[in-house]
Amino acid sequence: MLNLTSKLRRVYEGVNAWCAGASGGILIFMTVSIVYAVISRRFLGQTIGWVSAVNENLLLYHTFLAVALVLQKEQHIKIDLVLNRLGPRVRAGLTTVTSFIAAAVCFIIVWAGVLVTLSHFQMGYFKYGFINIPTGPLYLIIPIGCFLLFIQFLRRAYYHLRVWRGVIKPETPGTGETAGIG
Repeated sequence: MLNLTSKLRRVYEGVNAWCAGASGGILIFMTVSIVYAVISRRFLGQTIGWVSAVNENLLLYHTFLAVALVLQKEQHIKIDLVLNRLGPRVRAGLTTVTSFIAAAVCFIIVWAGVLVTLSHFQMGYFKYGFINIPTGPLYLIIPIGCFLLFIQFLRRAYYHLRVWRGVIKPETPGTGETAGIG
């Protein structure tokens, strides 16, 4: 069982790393295309209309591809003014509860996202603008990204539950073993 769990963890973390890499590639493309459009308009007097249309849609992919890895590395924005004043066991208990709640919210988004995405594929909906884009493929990333985030919240909750119960000791921040899940 441990070997299977270890393999699943490596696969999941590999998928997260690949998604984050793709997100970085999207960000580079977006940056280069916007700079190109600005230079083209400023110095050549030519407006490149597709840049804005494509980049507003790529922003959705950029966000949902990277979100699970950001949580895995605990590099998300936290307001920890109160948490820092609590002991490690209480902090672990609160983090367990909030992680389970967040996992439940992600599951609902995955479920609704799958239903909406399937209906958009079946009905052939388009987002009309400078470029007409089918909305099925556009919305597909939402349930995918939220599913990866759902798994990561469950992993995070399990880790902090074990800390709260005293099974393991909390990791020291900044040691590279963020969230103790890796």
